[in-house]
Amino acid sequence: MPGGVHGGSGLAGPGAGSMVRRSDIPPEPVPLREPATTMSHLMSLVWEPTAPPERREVAAVGLPSEAAALLRHEDGMTATLEQHWGEPMALTVLRADRVGATLRRAVMLSGRDSGRPTELGLIEIMLANLPPTITDKVVEGLIPFGSLLARAGISFRSRPHRFFSLTADGLLSRTLEVRPGTDLYGRETRLTDSTGRLLAEAVEIVSPLPR
Repeated sequence: MPGGVHGGSGLAGPGAGSMVRRSDIPPEPVPLREPATTMSHLMSLVWEPTAPPERREVAAVGLPSEAAALLRHEDGMTATLEQHWGEPMALTVLRADRVGATLRRAVMLSGRDSGRPTELGLIEIMLANLPPTITDKVVEGLIPFGSLLARAGISFRSRPHRFFSLTADGLLSRTLEVRPGTDLYGRETRLTDSTGRLLAEAVEIVSPLPR
């Protein structure tokens, strides 16, 4: 498993971010951003101050079958990757920024046994909208977010609203262990609970499945 993202991204390890006290969390719901703003906001976690690769929007029906299997659904990404890769996923936090009740982080999911990277995830988690029983675990950053929700019995849906492709630059090729120039696919999605309450917004870029 790679030690993390390299280059000028200034990424920090899992220790970034302080533990959550419920009294510190304001009760106000976090407003949705426009999709383009969310994408740029989260991509800056990894690529700032450099520019990320150009993203090309792709219609859901235009996704290659392999990418569609990983992206065109409303399930959690961790469970989907575990199903298709045939092994549990391990979480590596590459960078974490905490501002009030909002936790932004860049993470890598990889096979727990093989160590093979399967996804680069950029996520903004609305801590105020989570039960206090799991906020400390979320901030701790040792277990994938979707797995924590499932273990806590929280029903959720991941609702993709945009799919895209991009060409792997040096940072992506090192992180996902693909050749520079490889075409990769991803999605922008919103995670909501059974009442429609927003839990997180995410950008998910997946590794190609082994042939």
